[in-house]
Amino acid sequence: MARTVKAVESGFGRVIEKMKYVNFGGGHHITRSGYALDLLMDTIRSFQTRWGVTVYLEPGEAVALHAGFLVATVLDIMKADMEMPCRPHITGSGKPGKKTHT
Repeated sequence: MARTVKAVESGFGRVIEKMKYVNFGGGHHITRSGYALDLLMDTIRSFQTRWGVTVYLEPGEAVALHAGFLVATVLDIMKADMEMPCRPHITGSGKPGKKTHT
C-alpha cells in the first residue's frame, strides 16, 4: 500500500488536493497472516492528513477468504453464452467436458 500511495501522489498530486475521497480499491489481503496492518493504518492516516481526504478500501475477498464453504444443489440449467474471464475453484468440479455440467 505504501508503494501505491507514493505512485498515486506522484502521478495525481494536483488532482488529489481537489478531492474529498480517495478509493484505493481491493486486492489488499488484510486478513492474510503476516500482513503489515500497522503500516497500512499509518499509511492511510498519513495520506488522509496530508491531503485532507477520506480513504476507502474495498477488501472484499480478504473479508471472506477461508470463511468456509458454500454447499449448493443445481435446480435448473439455462443455456447462456456468457463468456467467463475467470474460473473460481469449486471443490468437486471438473474442467469443461469432464462432467455433465461445468
